[in-house]
Order: sequence, then structure tokens, then C-alpha cells
Amino acid sequence: MSFKDKLFGKKPKTRDQAISEIRATINNLIVKSKGYEQQAVRAREAAKAYLKAGDRKGAELALRRYLFYRGALNRYAGFIENLEARLFAITQANDIIQVKNSIETAGKLMESIMKVASSDDIMEMMVQHEHMMEEIDRSGEILSSPPRTGVEGVDISAELDKLEAEIALEGTKEPEVPAEAPVPEKSRLLEELEKAKRELDEEEKKVEEKE
Repeated sequence: MSFKDKLFGKKPKTRDQAISEIRATINNLIVKSKGYEQQAVRAREAAKAYLKAGDRKGAELALRRYLFYRGALNRYAGFIENLEARLFAITQANDIIQVKNSIETAGKLMESIMKVASSDDIMEMMVQHEHMMEEIDRSGEILSSPPRTGVEGVDISAELDKLEAEIALEGTKEPEVPAEAPVPEKSRLLEELEKAKRELDEEEKKVEEKE
């Protein structure tokens, strides 16, 4: 806090400033979440590569990194959800204030109507009034908590078995049939041409000798 803020007090943020700050934080968390997701994908691919190479210990370490990044991704999803809920509450504040003003107006009107209205009419109006109040209360109950996740308690051996099964399935793919017959090498074609030429020369010599 600056000296000016300490002396005169920090000016409270406007509604638009608060919304802008929350949206910037949400965007920053989304960027970090994408980074965690990419790291999780790379860690899992590394675990598969270690298993293919026969290094089960390396695969276990890579798989632990994968689970760590997945847990971080889930936590950040909770952070984002919390902020988005609060952003929704702020953006709806004006509507809630308008409803509150309408209810106050309705209350004053009810006071004047009670002087001439029947008891049945008054009871009906009170029921409607309570219903509106309940709706307003429910509109403010949008708090939530991010899920608590981590790698504790995860069966690493079972995850490794899943990777081994996935690798085994990759090895059972049928070989691809070539669309066309393979083209002979250039040197082989030249050799066959030379052979055909020699045979043709020998046939011509035999014909000349007979003549």
C-alpha cells in the first residue's frame, strides 16, 4: 500500500474494476491449467515408453508425475469454478438490487392495501411475498468448493498394468497391405535390359551364321 493510500485510505474498486480483475485471474488460471494438462500427457507417454523399454521403475516415476499433474489440473478447475461462481454473483448484483427495491415497493403497497383488502387477499399476497424472498435467498447461494485431489491412495501398480495392456494391444495391429506392387530397383532393371540385349544379339548371330 502506498503512502497516499495509508494517509487518505485506499479508494474502493468499482464494480467494473472488480469484474475485470476476477476475469483476468480466471484467464491466468486457465492458461496454467492447459500447461498442467500438457505436462500430464507428456508424463503418461514417458511412462509408456519406459514400459516398452522394460524399465518398470522409470515408468512408475513417470506415472507418479502424471498423477501429480492431473491432481493439479483438478485443483485449478476448482479454483476457476469458485471464481466463476463469484463473478456470476457480482454480475447479478444489479438484478438482485432491483428485485429488492421491487419488494420494498410491494411492501409499501401491501400496507395501503391492508386497509381495504380482505383477510384472504392479504394472506395470498403474503404467500407471494415469502415466495419472492425465498427466490432471492436461493440466488445468493452459489458458493462451491474445489475438489481435493492428489496421488495419495492411488494404486500405481494397477495404473502400470493398464499401460502394459494398452501397449500389448498396440502390438496386435494387422500389417498394412501395400496398395500397389513394389517397384523394382533401378539397378535391377538395367541388369535385366542388358541380359535381354545380349540374348537378342546371340539370336541375330545364329541367324547370320545359318545364312
